[in-house]
Order: sequence, then structure tokens, then C-alpha cells
Amino acid sequence: MAKIITDVLLKDGVDETTFINDVTSNDEVDLKDRVTSLNNMVVLSVEENYLDTLKSHSSVLNAEFFENDPAPVTYPSIPSTYTLSICSMSPVKTIFVFSPTRVIIVFIS
Repeated sequence: MAKIITDVLLKDGVDETTFINDVTSNDEVDLKDRVTSLNNMVVLSVEENYLDTLKSHSSVLNAEFFENDPAPVTYPSIPSTYTLSICSMSPVKTIFVFSPTRVIIVFIS
């Protein structure tokens, strides 16, 4: 079976390193990214048949997976001095506030 990229939110107080060592000891799970900027979140590559087991793990608060790996969106599409790339899987939401003199970008998580 294919592996699926899965965002895992851990319960408060869970030791991230212990959790990663526990789940990656299984051949069906690989660590994709330790999201150091967000507490209690890791990104794993998980076999489809192991998703339910991962979701029921005692340390997992929530696990979201994506059917396919979406391509990043780049604005503007024509290369320019100012280009912003946003991955649609990112847990950070972006709001653009335009004004005649400047552009304000607000990041919300």
C-alpha cells in the first residue's frame, strides 16, 4: 500500500521524541517533518492500513491526512521581485491586506 502524508497533533504533555521513536519503530510509519515552530505537531508518512491505529494511539489528539500531495501555490505566477509560495497543507493561514502604499501579510495559525 502507499504511504500517506499525515499531520499529527499530539496531546498536551506528550513527549514528542518518545512518540516519534515509538511510532517510527513500526515499518509502516516514517517521520517526514518535526514541525519545530508548532508545539505538539509532527508530520508522518503512514501506510494507509495503519491510519486507524495511529489515530487511536493514546498520545494522538488529532491526525489529518491528505489523499495526494498538493503542489505549492505561487503568487504571482510570473516571476517578479516579490514572490510568495504557500503550501496548501501548511497549518498557517495567510491573509493579504492591500493598500495603496504597502502590502501587509498576516499569518494566523
